[in-house]
Order: sequence, then C-alpha cells, then structure tokens
Amino acid sequence: MISPDYICRAGQAHWKENSIPTASWEVMQFTGLLDSKGVEIYEGDVVDGFDGEFKAQVKWGNEDGAWVIDDLAKNAGAMLGEQYAENFEVIGNIHENPELL
Repeated sequence: MISPDYICRAGQAHWKENSIPTASWEVMQFTGLLDSKGVEIYEGDVVDGFDGEFKAQVKWGNEDGAWVIDDLAKNAGAMLGEQYAENFEVIGNIHENPELL
C-alpha cells in the first residue's frame, strides 16, 4: 500500500513534489461491505447481482449519502446496504476490467 500525501475531493491521490512516487492514481474506497464470498466491496467494483440477474457498478451516491449500485444494462440504481451485499459477487472493477462496463 502506498500512502499519498493527500486525497482531493474527487478521490484522486496525490504526492508532494519531492516525495516518491510522483504520480497520482485513482483511489478505490472500501465500502465496509463484503460480498457473498466474503470479498471486500470497493468503490468502482463491478458486481454480479442476484445470481446473474444483472451487473452493476458500485459508486458513492452524493444525493443519497450512501453507497449505491448502478445497473449497467438499465441505467438504474439502488442503495447498497449490508442487508443486500450478500446478494452480490465482485467480478472485477472499472480500472482493471473496463470491458465489464
């Protein structure tokens, strides 16, 4: 794990000019939830929901003030709570598996 000097409001990690590394990366925030197999769910993860019914991306919902899932096929969303997390399985994330989008 590489700790940045600061993280901006957009969720990007940054380091001061003379520190190492000098690059910036997207930060995937842990939601505090686990999927059906006990895998941690992070912002940007793509999950398979309800035994293959749909695929959705995990995002922070500013309007809801909560973690939400965006159904990739229907462009519809719902809040992701602890009571529902066990119905999902993490199948990738938007950074390493852009083809899932």
